[in-house]
Amino acid sequence: MKGFTTLVVLGALWFFLAPSQLGGSSSYVITYGTSMQPAYHAGDLAIVKSSSSYHVGEIVAYRNMQLGGHVVLHRIIGIANGHYTFKGDNNNFVDSFRPSQSELVGRLWVHIPAAGKTGTTNDGTDVWFIGYTPDLVTGIWMGFDRPQKIQSNAQGGRLVAPAWTSYMSEIYQRRPAPPDWPRPDGLVVREVDRVTGLLRSPFCPDSDVVSEFYIEGTEPVQQCAGQFGAMTDTTRPAPPPAPFGGQPIDVNTVRPHAAPVPKPATPAPDTARTHFDPFHPGKP
Repeated sequence: MKGFTTLVVLGALWFFLAPSQLGGSSSYVITYGTSMQPAYHAGDLAIVKSSSSYHVGEIVAYRNMQLGGHVVLHRIIGIANGHYTFKGDNNNFVDSFRPSQSELVGRLWVHIPAAGKTGTTNDGTDVWFIGYTPDLVTGIWMGFDRPQKIQSNAQGGRLVAPAWTSYMSEIYQRRPAPPDWPRPDGLVVREVDRVTGLLRSPFCPDSDVVSEFYIEGTEPVQQCAGQFGAMTDTTRPAPPPAPFGGQPIDVNTVRPHAAPVPKPATPAPDTARTHFDPFHPGKP
């Protein structure tokens, strides 16, 4: 009976944890971009599980055929005629591609904040990936004992990152998922136009609006005006008038690496003229 129980437990673990490529129901996804901020960030590890049905409001991974089959992790906002409508939580537009259920990879099951960096030697003999979560750091290297080219176009992102993802996913099946990254004090979040870097306004295309983090005091203060440039932020006091010969001083904006405002130069003495003293004509 004990042996039978062990087999049942192993079978259940395989069903829940094994990747779909090996007959399991789980898939591992590393998130990219900013479309699911603020809850999900680039580099986060997501474990999704296939399901017989999906519903509005669920975060689901699907293969976007308009992007060459790239896996996208977004939220379902509508279902009609066997096709699903998706939208990123940080996007102001819906995804143009509407997949059918056969193109859905799975529903979000576990979310693990993560980040990392790939590495590849110039000759393609070594590839690696160093990744970390809020409570673990792991590195994986691939190569031969006797250095030789691994394969054509060998890259850490192609060869090692998937192995790291699978390895870390299995680890977090056995321990609680860590909390999100702690945010340092003094940061602010602003919705900005990704093209101009200015604050969001009705004149900016919604497709270009993203959320960005700034050290307090360095955030933009002008609003995007689309093709018209920038709009003055009327919620802030106007800058003081410019000193004679100088440039306006905007006390509300911190511009890193900006050139200092030049000071008016002191006029050089005019040596072409002399002072005439009428009482001593012979003296200059």
